Amino acid sequence: MRTAWLFGLGYGLASLGCAVPIFLLMVGTALTRGSLAEAALVLVSYAAGMALLLGGVTLAATVLGDLVRALLRPLSRWLPPISALLLMGVGLWIIWYWVRAGLW
Repeated sequence: MRTAWLFGLGYGLASLGCAVPIFLLMVGTALTRGSLAEAALVLVSYAAGMALLLGGVTLAATVLGDLVRALLRPLSRWLPPISALLLMGVGLWIIWYWVRAGLW
């Protein structure tokens, strides 16, 4: 139980690297371009959107988890090499993008 809690805590902290910049951008923009009430509305809208999205994903994962596992079990032999190829492709695309943009 404790290890699951620690994993969740670590995962949540690591995910802040993705969510916090977007959150700060939205709220900061609302504060600088509008009133405090508009910033509060942006904050509430962001929180509601994130809650709906994460709640929906959690519900779908709970309901469809067994079905997805049953469908992917025959492919389990091929998933590691396919995911490795996709990861290498994404890395190459990022390198190509930055080289083409002249920023690397």
